Amino acid sequence: MGSKGLFVTGNQKTMDSDKWKKIERICYKARQLEGKKQHTYIKNACAGDDDLLDEIHSLLEQQDQQRLKEPLVQMQSSFVFSDEESVSKQTIGPYRIIRTIASGGMGNVYLAVRNDDQFERFVALKVIRKELVSDEVLNRFYEERQILASLNHPNIARLFDGGTTDDGMPWFAMEYIEGKPIIEYCQLHDLGIEEKIDLFQEVCSAVQYAHQNLVIHQDLKPKNILISPEGTPKLLDFGIAKLMSLEQNADPDRFQNKLMTPEYASPEQVRGRAVSTVSDVYSLGVLLYELHTGKLPYQFKEREAASIEQTICSTIPPPPSEVSDPNKLKKDLDQIIMKALHKDPAERYTSVEQLANELKRYQLDLPVLAQDDSFPYRATKFLKRHKWSTAVSVGIAFLIMAFAIVTYIQSQTIKARAIEAERQRDRAEQVSTFLTDLFESVDPNKAEDQSLSAIELLHRGANRVETELKNQPRQQANVYLVISDVYESLGLFDKSLDLAQKAYALQQELFDRNHPQVARSLNAMGWLYRQKGQYKKADSLLTKGLAMRQQLFGLEHLKVARSLNDLAVLKQSRADYAATDTLLQQAIEIRKALAGAKDKSVGTTLSNYAALKYRMGDLPAAEEKLREALQIFQSDVGNKDMRTANVMTNLAAVLLSQGELDRAEPLYRKALDIRIKLLGRTHPDVASSYAHLGNLLVYKKQFEEAEGQLLRALELRKNSLGKHHVLVGVNKRVLGDLYQKMGAYSEAEKYLTGAVKTFRTKYPDGHSRTAETLQLLGEVYMETDDPTHAEHQFQRALNIRLFNFDKTDPRTIETQLALGRCLTKLEKFSEAELYLKKSHTAAQKTKDQNPKLSRRAEQALIKLYENWGYPTKADAYRTKTK
Repeated sequence: MGSKGLFVTGNQKTMDSDKWKKIERICYKARQLEGKKQHTYIKNACAGDDDLLDEIHSLLEQQDQQRLKEPLVQMQSSFVFSDEESVSKQTIGPYRIIRTIASGGMGNVYLAVRNDDQFERFVALKVIRKELVSDEVLNRFYEERQILASLNHPNIARLFDGGTTDDGMPWFAMEYIEGKPIIEYCQLHDLGIEEKIDLFQEVCSAVQYAHQNLVIHQDLKPKNILISPEGTPKLLDFGIAKLMSLEQNADPDRFQNKLMTPEYASPEQVRGRAVSTVSDVYSLGVLLYELHTGKLPYQFKEREAASIEQTICSTIPPPPSEVSDPNKLKKDLDQIIMKALHKDPAERYTSVEQLANELKRYQLDLPVLAQDDSFPYRATKFLKRHKWSTAVSVGIAFLIMAFAIVTYIQSQTIKARAIEAERQRDRAEQVSTFLTDLFESVDPNKAEDQSLSAIELLHRGANRVETELKNQPRQQANVYLVISDVYESLGLFDKSLDLAQKAYALQQELFDRNHPQVARSLNAMGWLYRQKGQYKKADSLLTKGLAMRQQLFGLEHLKVARSLNDLAVLKQSRADYAATDTLLQQAIEIRKALAGAKDKSVGTTLSNYAALKYRMGDLPAAEEKLREALQIFQSDVGNKDMRTANVMTNLAAVLLSQGELDRAEPLYRKALDIRIKLLGRTHPDVASSYAHLGNLLVYKKQFEEAEGQLLRALELRKNSLGKHHVLVGVNKRVLGDLYQKMGAYSEAEKYLTGAVKTFRTKYPDGHSRTAETLQLLGEVYMETDDPTHAEHQFQRALNIRLFNFDKTDPRTIETQLALGRCLTKLEKFSEAELYLKKSHTAAQKTKDQNPKLSRRAEQALIKLYENWGYPTKADAYRTKTK
């Protein structure tokens, strides 16, 4: 289990005493030097003794690796590694220790990396302190490990592995989280109320999941909730209190031998009474209070037990709106937080799920449980949601007449959009008879290509529906959804979402909780949030819509297949590729069975499945599925359909990835022509075509035309989607790549940094696009002779690559090579050797498919050994290259 390092291992203890003293002297002096000076000194001190030289470099390796990452947690850890004797062994199971992260009363936590041929993964490695080992301690440690093993949730830090050391010390390896505490993250990113609630909802999801698995956290506080750079919350330290009671040293979080953090502890906790899931509800209430006010509900004048208990159990904190800006915090949010903070557990929300649902009602401006249930209150909430529909009441006949007159010339475009939304979007429900008849009543030979006027008329129509269908709420909700689909087809996602939300609010008043129309609205809202790049909200809504449809229609139904398809597209956007695969295969199976193998809906899902295969690097499978989908659409609707354009675009992307640029270009240009003819020149989908074409032209080194296409796409996307949309980030990434290739490094850095910032807020932790952008940014820093900044970008990119892809995947190898070259430039030779050897080994396994990659790895190793002063090793790889 031992390995070379800065500490004396069992093998080193038997080394000749004089030689060991010499090694110690050289290492001590070398640690005072850097770069070439250090290298020259070591080489001269070793005087041609290669074994001694190897030993010195190995011993200094750990020092070189101190730069890696930031702590898993910014607090004292309650259980982790063993004593100094165990530390000296440097490896635990398959993991190699890199450095200490933090220390606590029970030991230390270490950053470690898996050290075998299976795969590479950075972990937080924990082991109990040896001097505190007893039957009770060991039982509690194993219990903690078992709890973690039972929890599998995207917002809970995962347990990867566990075992015992050679001397019997138990250990386990957990997910390594690079992030900031939730309060600090929200302040740093200046999040608004809605964004904070969205983030908090994810935390609630994790806590509720733990409760469902019979685990009460008992120590919910900001330091135990880290937010990754991509904006994903991770809940840490479940069950930590059970181990804290065994610590021998005083802990600032311990209060009179009760396990808690007083600032976040419930009254029953500070009194030493039994805790339950509503104790966690209370702690979440404190967290919610702090999120929205920047202050804790209680301030302790003294840290004495009696004083703290008196404050928590007897003091009523001021409502958040009195502490913060009352113009920003509505009364309903005040009441929600104060209900969660109730002294009596029976008066709080009965579960975390109920608290989360209450916040959703607040966001939708629906009545909340925390308020009284009076008629005036509910009436006020209803009128706020339906203020336009209370203005005027006019009969349905007037609506039909008004529409017929106003849209006599121009409504053919609106009619086409409504039909297009039903026929092509693969989500829209059947257009209501009311609206279809209305569109059929106008002259079919008028109003060609006047989309701007059509949009204006559509706005008027939507406003009229507010008042003129006031007394027919079912029909009103249905028409809202129809017009919502038309808005979406025009790329007006905010307008579309507004109407879908109005339909949903009406349906909640009209129908039971589970109803086909409610499921329809959930799916529509979820998809629109996905279009707007708000993936967290989209995931929640689409998942609920799917569950409702499965309950209503059974597992095999076309509406279920539609929900499966839409949720799969969203999951892929969130880099949850396993879920995407499962959902799409289910959708394909249902659609083939019920609609036929050649149905257009099958083509849509096949295209989505191909996109997944493309993202996972299986290009032949992606091309096969796309050609199958293209055949379906071209035989049915020809080249005058958006779905045909979409498949052409995806197929071109696959060909581009295979290096077939000349075959990809005509497909991109044809798709652009189709989209312009169907949608006009300002639609977001047209912007996507400009961006795709621009990306291709970057590869073809036609930089001037590429720049024009990409800047046009960026401007359109900012105007139609908003400057923070994820596709704006994608556009910036490609522009950054372009400017790097043009040598305009300041412009490249500006756009790539902007892209990373967008991806951090829009994508979950570990998204492959984030890795691509980080690697490009690292290359820019290397070009501008800033390897220190480059190293950080490459390391983060590599962690994501290893999370998503196999170590033999070309993307992983490329990033390892980039990091190795960067470390060589920084003269961190031992660490550079580690990454370059791994990239070379992986490249050798795929040499037949990608021989250039293997040669590049060999060339990087040659340069490393030349700079390091090992010409013999350099010659060995030079021979391989020849």
